[in-house]
Amino acid sequence: MKDEKFEELYAKLANEYGKELEKQKREVAAERKQNNKILMIVFVIIFLIAIIVSIFILTRNTIDEEMKKNMSGFIMIGAFVMIAVIYGKMSKHSKTEEFWNNYKSKIMIPIIKSFNDTLEYRTKEGILSEVYKNAEFEEYNIYSSGNLITGNIEKNCKIEIAEVTSEYKYIDGNNETHIKPRFDGIFVAIEAPKPFQTKVYIRQDRKEGNVKKLLMNPLSFDHLRQQLDSQEFEEHFDVYAENPVIAMQLLTSDIMQMLVEFYKEIGNMFEVTIKNDYIYIRLWDESILKVNSIKGAALEKENVYRNYKVLEFIVNLSEEMVKLINETQY
Repeated sequence: MKDEKFEELYAKLANEYGKELEKQKREVAAERKQNNKILMIVFVIIFLIAIIVSIFILTRNTIDEEMKKNMSGFIMIGAFVMIAVIYGKMSKHSKTEEFWNNYKSKIMIPIIKSFNDTLEYRTKEGILSEVYKNAEFEEYNIYSSGNLITGNIEKNCKIEIAEVTSEYKYIDGNNETHIKPRFDGIFVAIEAPKPFQTKVYIRQDRKEGNVKKLLMNPLSFDHLRQQLDSQEFEEHFDVYAENPVIAMQLLTSDIMQMLVEFYKEIGNMFEVTIKNDYIYIRLWDESILKVNSIKGAALEKENVYRNYKVLEFIVNLSEEMVKLINETQY
């Protein structure tokens, strides 16, 4: 069944900006091809210079052998650092950046506004680490966030949607440092319409996808596990709650059906925490706000539709949860 609202919006965006964005994307491809040629030439020149200098050092009798090895190593490392710096300079302020900034303003903002006119897209801002930590999704000590969408929804509750990446850095028994990816996707924080002094956790079933790999330790709230009356829902999600009655009031049959249908249609894993007067949602999908991951045509309909449906799900679920919390007696 076609989504008429999306079809109308996509047709409008394609008609107004399709040719402009396709032209820009062709310019991006040409620039990348040219940059790759330049980078290859620079790489060969720097590498040859590094080899020549290293040979010169290694043939000098006035330098001891240990010093020769160290100096040669530093020269080769320096060569690769120079290449990386040059590549970074070439990428900055490029046509690629211009294209994605234009895509955000011409495509993403109209999509966001189609759900709620109060929503604003602030690409240079993100959600604070303290807010994400409060949701109790996982242990991490490296955090970054950007591409913030913010505004007000049902009952004038503030909503923040942003790209989030979390990692865990640790030192093993051999004193070697490791960094483990923990989460890369979309995080949402919504103010509750009234004080909510209990906790409800909806977690992806621990057998699903890469969730099992991400969860290194048992959940701290394992003892709060609740059984619901939907077998289909429990195939994909686990629910934990301090108050099972409130959990049942919030997880109505309509809400459970919404969660299951979205998971089946789009395939995104997602989780929800309700605590401390806030509703938190996270989705494993790095492609929604990181628009530079879009491939194919500038306005590839399948990709635009995916972005649209994920944002629609976030806004709809947020508004429904706000309504239910407002109506819940506790």
